[in-house]
Amino acid sequence: MSLSSDWAPIGAPGAGSGVNKADPYGYPHLNSIAKYGDHYLVSSRYMCSVFFIAPNGSITWQLHGQTGGDFRLGLGTSFCYQHDVRFESQSPERVTLSMHNNDNTEFTGHTALTTGLVLDVELKGSKRVTVRGRTWDAADPVYAESQGSYQALGNGHVLQAHGSIPKLEECGQNGAIVMRARFGYDNTMQSYRGYRFPWIGRPNTTPNVVTCPVVGKKHTAVYVSWNGATDVESWKVVSGSRLIQTALRNGFETTIFVDGLSSHGTVVVEAVGGVGNGTRSQPIPVGQGC
Repeated sequence: MSLSSDWAPIGAPGAGSGVNKADPYGYPHLNSIAKYGDHYLVSSRYMCSVFFIAPNGSITWQLHGQTGGDFRLGLGTSFCYQHDVRFESQSPERVTLSMHNNDNTEFTGHTALTTGLVLDVELKGSKRVTVRGRTWDAADPVYAESQGSYQALGNGHVLQAHGSIPKLEECGQNGAIVMRARFGYDNTMQSYRGYRFPWIGRPNTTPNVVTCPVVGKKHTAVYVSWNGATDVESWKVVSGSRLIQTALRNGFETTIFVDGLSSHGTVVVEAVGGVGNGTRSQPIPVGQGC
């Protein structure tokens, strides 16, 4: 890989000066590597390129986001300073690849729109590169100078995280934004990548419970939560050896109104369902913590 094809000048912020071992010039800045068969798909941020590398280290092909490299760029297919390049599909004739196309970096103006980009690349014949899809949030556009990810979800949606811009967004099959989330101010917080997967929490604590008599009423409010437990289905309220009531879990904290509790008694709440099935809280005196 020739230095002449690099798009990061020596000494540019983030690229390194190259004057000593402590500050090396990281001209390729490789930021994603994925193995397909015995080959590797490699993304070079500062070379604005995607390489497909053979087992012996030779370059099978190069897709350059500005010049095309071994291919001919079609309308709207340019990219640069990209992250998280992956094959969506692969055959001997063509590949479809996805990426988080930053199109900005620390030493460029933050004027190019950052998008999710899916390209069809003809490996034979025309060697044309065409756009299969492009996703962005038109109502809240992003200009990300570093990091980022692109995840194709099983339902046809796409989840993008924008690295130096602390934002995630999910696009539907028609490109419309169905979810956006921010967790800080631009360029003050960051997350290298973001993913969406089913997740099951397995807390090593026990459920938290507070029981409070309701003023003017004969019943007691039992408040139960279990931070980190994601698959509890319902709660059992137990006093002594008696099962007093069962209630479906309702969000992070469930409120259960119970009749007949003694103001001098104690309450235990037991989780029903999930990996913590049968886990009980500590006995809590009625009125404690109110």
